[in-house]
Amino acid sequence: MKLKNKVALVTGSSRGIGKAIALDLANEGANVIVHGPTESKELNLSFEQVKAINTRSIKIAAELSDSSAIAEMFETIKATFGRLDILVNNAATQNPSPFLEMKEEDWDHVLAVNLKAP
Repeated sequence: MKLKNKVALVTGSSRGIGKAIALDLANEGANVIVHGPTESKELNLSFEQVKAINTRSIKIAAELSDSSAIAEMFETIKATFGRLDILVNNAATQNPSPFLEMKEEDWDHVLAVNLKAP
């Protein structure tokens, strides 16, 4: 329980590596914020698995390319826990289009999530 009562946000923790990190943090005693871009079965399942380990955990659905959604996410964390001790920048996105055929707004979305977002 090395992380007892620490507050951890793992972006993109509804599946894959992010989910595994969230579960490990919860097993070490951290209060985990489980994050996904939208409400989904994956987000709910990941949250339920983390919550089974640690009841102080919450889930947040927030699109990380939207700065107002990011601000709202951090306001929720502040209101719930009063602080954030650990941030795992796991969320990422990609666009399968060949680079030279990618629309500018799609490229902007990739940069917003992968480079600018927490």
